[in-house]
Order: sequence, then structure tokens, then C-alpha cells
Amino acid sequence: AERGDVFYQRHLPGDAVIEYRTALEADPAWVPALIGIARALVHENPKAAMQAGAEAEKLAPNHPDLWLLRADQRLDQEDLPATVEALDRVAKSRPGTVDEAAFRAAVAYAQGDTAAMNAAIERANATDPTSALAYRRVGERAADMFRSAEATEWARKATVKDPEDGFAFFDLGLYQIRSGD
Repeated sequence: AERGDVFYQRHLPGDAVIEYRTALEADPAWVPALIGIARALVHENPKAAMQAGAEAEKLAPNHPDLWLLRADQRLDQEDLPATVEALDRVAKSRPGTVDEAAFRAAVAYAQGDTAAMNAAIERANATDPTSALAYRRVGERAADMFRSAEATEWARKATVKDPEDGFAFFDLGLYQIRSGD
């Protein structure tokens, strides 16, 4: 399943699914593999993605990674109340994570709530002072809202925060291309 995660992070969802299915052959109830399939197939095969997510929820209804997946999906659908609800479930099962704080920063950005966004970024920085995830999530939300210049600035902040974060540099390049820079 971890190899599947690596493929997924490298934007190779087909290869990721192969690895997740291999993990499920070894253990059909391996929740991380089911969550991985749900994440990897969301665009290519939404029905299979929903089935994998439902199976993971049946096996482990309080698994924090499941609720992070749900938060990500709801944020993509611009369903901010459902995103917050999923993040509240994450907070119950795995309180004080960088992931939760980063998603909350993105939600606050989408709502135009600068104070809440800054507070969430501060929580993420307090949890892991080396992580650029909060800046990356806000940048992703800005990009999804077609605010390429703002997305570029958030990605730039992410690269300064963590100069080893390849995803931050990828995002920065992508947003610069989108903004014509």
C-alpha cells in the first residue's frame, strides 16, 4: 500500500491501483489500500472509488485517513460544511495533525476568512515547524478558485518554508505557468 502511495503521489494512479490491489490480495481488509484505491480512482472510475471508500468506512468508520480523504473530496466539490464535518471527525480520532490544520487553512481561505486561515496555518506550523503543507493546501485552493497569482505566492511561501518539498516546487512551477510567468 505504501508503494501505491508513492505511485499516487507521482501522479501515476494506474500503477498505484495495481499496488493497492496487491496489498488487498494479502489482506482484503487492509484499510490503507482501500483508501488508496478510493483516492486513485476518483477521476478514472468514480464508482469503484466510491465502493472502495464505502468498504473502508465499513471496516474502520473512524479511521482518520478515511476522513482526510472525505475532507479532500468535499473540498474539491466546494462543499465546505461537509469538509469541516470530515475534519471534525479527523480531529476526534487523530487530534492536532498538520493535515487537519492545513485543510482547515484551505477551507478558511475559500471562505475568505483570513483570521481563521492564519490561525490554522499557525497551528500547522506549531505542530510541525518544517512542514509546508498548510501553504500548499491554501495554494491548491487558490488555484482551484482560478487565482493563479495568489496560488503562486502560496507555493512560493511553501518552497521557502520547506526547501526540500518537491511538491511545493512542482506546484510553484505549475501555478507560474498558469499565470503566464
